Amino acid sequence: MQDWIAADADAYVAMAVARAADLPGLSALRAQMRDRLRSLPMFDAPAFAQDLEQALWAMHRA
Repeated sequence: MQDWIAADADAYVAMAVARAADLPGLSALRAQMRDRLRSLPMFDAPAFAQDLEQALWAMHRA
């Protein structure tokens, strides 16, 4: 979501005001976010649990 990054505080305020006024855009974003988040590696619960387990065992061994 690179287009949500502001260069400075003034740009941040301008962006926040513009985004808050764009109700259809916010609605579309909300509709997309669940699928976007599910595609992230940290939301792959089995893989995340396996990676965490391996990290914990490695710390235990060290």
